[in-house]
Amino acid sequence: MTTINFSKLERNKFISIKKEQFIESVNHFAPNQKFTEMYNSIDWELFGTTDFQLFIGDLVSDIPLLIDSKNLLVVGDIKTPWLSNIEEGGALIVIGNIECDYYNHCWERVGLLSGNFVVNKFIVNAFQDSSLFVLGDLKTEFYYGNGIWITVAGNVEIEYGIGYCLDLNDPKKVFRPKNNKTKSLAYLNWTEKKDVHDCIELIRHEFPNMEYKTYKVELKSNKE
Repeated sequence: MTTINFSKLERNKFISIKKEQFIESVNHFAPNQKFTEMYNSIDWELFGTTDFQLFIGDLVSDIPLLIDSKNLLVVGDIKTPWLSNIEEGGALIVIGNIECDYYNHCWERVGLLSGNFVVNKFIVNAFQDSSLFVLGDLKTEFYYGNGIWITVAGNVEIEYGIGYCLDLNDPKKVFRPKNNKTKSLAYLNWTEKKDVHDCIELIRHEFPNMEYKTYKVELKSNKE
């Protein structure tokens, strides 16, 4: 394995690295023991063997950031209108804070955030076989986490939503939206059951001129 010379790494640039260097970078930039313990508790075999990128610096964009890296480590804050994971599997690790209007996770994907998670309008988290850990505070207007929760170490503020979050420090403690399911559905003018595809479409309508990767659709059998 080639050890990284961290003093010579370029900033504000996506750097492709090997899996071993990715893990080395996570351990090098780990901000505290709590982060390291959380990182070590996760089954990172989900990493796979290819596509590892490192970004050092703040990722600030006036347009949506579509994360198509299988595994991405960001050492810095992220700020964007829409932070979207469009690649299934792998991991997004952020050593810093995230602030955006919209956020969506993805299937079979792990997320680990060392700081605060502020999503001004809409979090979409209900993707099967995925997990998301926030070591700071979480705040959002609407949370869609039907059947899939976010584990949070800090405070949680959710105005509307479907689903809940769990307390990292007390697994028996549950964070729920301030408004119940009926009021939350009415807030979005939803009158019937919705899924993550509907949530993504709702967000896409806010960015009509943006091209977006098609999310996977579960194929249905043609047999009766």
